[in-house]
Amino acid sequence: MAQIPNGRSIVDKVEPAFIKLFAEEGSSVIAGAIIVGEGATEMIHELTLAVKNRLTLNQMASTVHGHPTHSTNIAMAVQQFISSTEM
Repeated sequence: MAQIPNGRSIVDKVEPAFIKLFAEEGSSVIAGAIIVGEGATEMIHELTLAVKNRLTLNQMASTVHGHPTHSTNIAMAVQQFISSTEM
């Protein structure tokens, strides 16, 4: 996912975190993620729950993400992943 500034990173005057999502081949179940950067420790918990509970990208997309928080980066990464896999 491209690093797109969100409200929290702008307020904190930091670069937004880089997030890469992995989904099971042939499905939209989230299999893992990599987060590098500011707020990574605040975001990893949400993705850990997604993997543990076998949530899909669409389920994550429908999750409410508070604003301004670093976790809005997760919502943007999910939306970008969904968009990149649509034909």
